[in-house]
Amino acid sequence: MLRKRLEKQGWPVIEAENGRVALEDMAENAPDVILLDLMMPEMDGFQFLDHVREDKRWRSIPIIVITAKDLTQEDRRRLNGYVKGILQKGAYKPEELLAEVCSLVKPRIEPQHKN
Repeated sequence: MLRKRLEKQGWPVIEAENGRVALEDMAENAPDVILLDLMMPEMDGFQFLDHVREDKRWRSIPIIVITAKDLTQEDRRRLNGYVKGILQKGAYKPEELLAEVCSLVKPRIEPQHKN
């Protein structure tokens, strides 16, 4: 849903089916921003973040966590300093979630408007 809404707004989006595939894709073409779901198959979001932190090429990429997971204090501690924002899926209407994502992403990349 979010991908479709971002693309409709003119944002270029590349979607990975899981964290392992995302890391492989990033090795070829690093993104400007990462929207990360913490609950993924094969590799959870925390494991993905560990891999991103290990590679100095990727440390400056802003990461926005979008999750339905109820975060514990320990989860928040693990994310602290490594993500630009944490958005709870159920806490926003779709339009509000899109607005929040855009406000966090916009300083990093402008949408590619179609002519």
